[in-house]
Amino acid sequence: MGYLKGNICVFGDSIVWGWGATNSGTTGWVNRLLSHVHNNIEGENVVYSLGVPGETTSGLRRRIEKESKSRNPQTIIIASGLNDCRYNEVVGKSAVELEKFEENVAEMIKIAQKFTKKIVCIGLTSVNEELTIPLIWHADEVQKNKYIRRYNERLQKICEDEDIKFISIIDLLSNDEIDGVDGIHPNSKGHEKLFEHILKQL
Repeated sequence: MGYLKGNICVFGDSIVWGWGATNSGTTGWVNRLLSHVHNNIEGENVVYSLGVPGETTSGLRRRIEKESKSRNPQTIIIASGLNDCRYNEVVGKSAVELEKFEENVAEMIKIAQKFTKKIVCIGLTSVNEELTIPLIWHADEVQKNKYIRRYNERLQKICEDEDIKFISIIDLLSNDEIDGVDGIHPNSKGHEKLFEHILKQL
């Protein structure tokens, strides 16, 4: 199934937006995808980069239908969930608890199916724990790969159950391909690697 024809909506968070790349407007993985489609795929094809920095699946769940409706997508790509995994050690809770995360993902897939059969879910990236315990912007919060893997496994299971294409990236990036300040966002090298890996499967 070709996923790069027509209107393509890529939903997600700051990684979709391009955070961490030298120039997020051109070198983030979604913007690289946009350039590739524009230059290499025949026809009137548009890639919409719909990433909101800091957003969880709860936030995306609230906007995905309205934003899809206005763009008439032939393909919907969902790359969300890493922010859900943030764990607050003081209150002992994740930003979005696992059960709620599963509910959000299932509902987003259900909404996406109203618009198209071409739906893709991108898995979660790992982090550099030397820089994420604690997070630089919140001393009470951490990002740990053991939590991320747990959420990623649930995301993959939902996709398998719903017969949705899942692209795994959990082991794709090394620490030198991740931002050296926050330990979370891919740097330009990481965004390029994400683009190349994801493109091969679309």
